[in-house]
Amino acid sequence: MEYSVQSIPTYRVAYFRRVGPYGPDNYKVMDRLKTWAVEKQLLNATSILLGISLDNPQQVSPMECRYDACIVIDEQVQLSIDDDVKERVIDGGKYFVYSIEHTPEAIQRAWNEIMPMIYQNGYVIDEKPILERYIGLMDEHSYCDICVPIR
Repeated sequence: MEYSVQSIPTYRVAYFRRVGPYGPDNYKVMDRLKTWAVEKQLLNATSILLGISLDNPQQVSPMECRYDACIVIDEQVQLSIDDDVKERVIDGGKYFVYSIEHTPEAIQRAWNEIMPMIYQNGYVIDEKPILERYIGLMDEHSYCDICVPIR
């Protein structure tokens, strides 16, 4: 597994939120975001997509866990009030970034290895959400980055 420490900028994002147990339904909300982004001509080879699991299912009921499927947008993008999409800002900062193959097995293995590796390298996890980052058209890439905020 490749990793690096990166400074990630603050992102303005458009997003769809799903509430419920994490798992396969997260893919459905990401597909919904991609469909919306294609319709708005926002999805291209340089787009940044983020998957953000906002709650720890060991501390929050799985039925109340929130997942945001996001696309980074610039200031010129105006969201329509009739769209179901919402807008927010994701704070930038220093992140421990793992580049992994985008398979369920690789993601599970990464989650088992990430935290010990962060602590072994002397970092402390920051109080911001962990990001799954996809750059470009998802169908063309079989890799993603897991970005853990550190200080």
